[in-house]
Formats: sequence, C-alpha cells, structure tokens
Amino acid sequence: MRASPIRLAHLVSHPIQYFAPLYRELATRPEIDLTVYFYSDATTRAFHDPGFGRSVEWDTPLLGGYQHRFLPSAARTGISGGFLRRPNWDIVSTVSRGRYDAVWVHGYAHVIAWLAAGAAIASGAKLLIRDDQTLLHGRPAHKRALKRLALGALYSRAYGLYPGERSRALFPPLRDARSPAVSGALQRSCPSTARRR
Repeated sequence: MRASPIRLAHLVSHPIQYFAPLYRELATRPEIDLTVYFYSDATTRAFHDPGFGRSVEWDTPLLGGYQHRFLPSAARTGISGGFLRRPNWDIVSTVSRGRYDAVWVHGYAHVIAWLAAGAAIASGAKLLIRDDQTLLHGRPAHKRALKRLALGALYSRAYGLYPGERSRALFPPLRDARSPAVSGALQRSCPSTARRR
C-alpha cells in the first residue's frame, strides 16, 4: 500500500466549466495530490468563443476548490488554433521539474499536449490521456494513416481515460491497467475507465 498520495499533474488548455466539478471531487481524495495546469487563462474573463459565435463569460466558478496553476505563457495563449499554434514551451520544464507520479494530458490535438506527453515520459511519470472521440468528421486516407502512426507511438506509452464506453470503442483494445494506483484512484473518483494501450 502506498503511504503518500499520488502526485498527479493534469494539463488542459483552459478552465472548462464542466471539468471544474471533477477537479473539486478529485481534490477531496486523500490518495491523490492533484495540480491542474492551464495553457491559457482566456476563459477566466469574457472572451470570444468561435464555437458559440459570440462573447462568453461563465457565471459558474471555474477555479475554486482545487489546486491549479497557469503556465507563465498562459496570458498570451488563446483557446483556439490548430495543431501547430504557438506552443507553450514552459510546459516541458513544468512537467520535468514537478516530480509527478503521473501526468494526465487532455487530448492530443495541439503540439503542447505532445510536449507535455514527451516531458512526462522523459521524467518517468505515468502518462494518462483523456480525449473525447467521435466519428463525426471524416479524414482523407493520408491523414488517417499519419494519425494512426503518431497515435500508435504515443498510446504505446500511455494509459487511456475514457468518458464512456462509446468513446472507448473508437480506440483499439487496451490491456487492463487497474493495478497502477493512479488509474485506480481516478477510476474510483470519476465515471471514466482507465485502460493501458
């Protein structure tokens, strides 16, 4: 049995209204020492959301009840942009110096997620990846092949966290990872399942 809590860093783009309750719940767990790192601070004030097509300001607390930090580069980083948008290089030193047992990255659609994943692997931390998968958007064959190669390499070093069975079904079969304390604690704390790729 582990005497000290699992040191877990969660890396996500920005404060998101529907993630805050999960972070608060995980913060109550004595077996987890959670720190959430944000790449952008854009949603902490009124901002233009391209998805909604208008200015948005959340009326629900996004930051209370859990330990969090904004990367030093967060003030200059927006929430939209493609894979190659200007990366937050400070994530590498944040993860490398943090001495985390596990690093939980949300998604893989931006280069910063890949930088964080690489830093986690290099530092010896377990890598957890959560992503919401859909089949809503078709991709050309060359993009599917490239994605399969890149994600195969990434996922061979990671544990998958799924928001539900339908999302999990879009990935290849994974080996069970209930034995590692990190995925077990997360599994007990939220309705997702954790499996090793």
